[in-house]
Amino acid sequence: MLSSIFGDFNLDALFVVTNAPGRSAYNRVERRMAPSSHELAGLIWPYEHYGSHLDSYGKTVDKDLEKKNFEYAGTTLASVWKSLKVDSYDVDAEYIAPKEDDSDDAQILINDWYCKHVRESQYLLQILKCSFKDCCGQTRSSLRSLLPNGFLPPSIKLQQTQNGLKVSQVNSEDGKYLNLFARLGGGGLKKLILA
Repeated sequence: MLSSIFGDFNLDALFVVTNAPGRSAYNRVERRMAPSSHELAGLIWPYEHYGSHLDSYGKTVDKDLEKKNFEYAGTTLASVWKSLKVDSYDVDAEYIAPKEDDSDDAQILINDWYCKHVRESQYLLQILKCSFKDCCGQTRSSLRSLLPNGFLPPSIKLQQTQNGLKVSQVNSEDGKYLNLFARLGGGGLKKLILA
């Protein structure tokens, strides 16, 4: 869906950011999902509504029946979510069947595009135009004057030690995150961190 928004609006870049661990109370998406999670708590429906599509080892033996069962689950989920209101707005949900394109060539093209245009981590999704006009067309912003390769560099948390700067442990309270311009500094910083 985000890639279609990216293409439909001819964006140069799309950044989707979430809050880090311990800050989920400030995460708008998680707060919006709370009502839907509440409605799903305790809801159980069989994965084989129309019959079992699995063998005794749990492997799919009937793909058509599997798709039919999956559609039933998706339709049921949509009907539960349709009954909700989020921030006083009605929720519109519907099951949309997956497209029937099993072409290996199509999948290779999708994977190739994804590798060139998307960077994804737990807290940040980046989609952006490449520099080839034949692929993505003309860029409309000056994003690459600030970010030469277009993508935001990863967040790095450093702490000062007696031996200089070092990368903080993931759950450590020590250290500070570098600002964007320090992270764009590149080469010298990499040598310092790797030492």
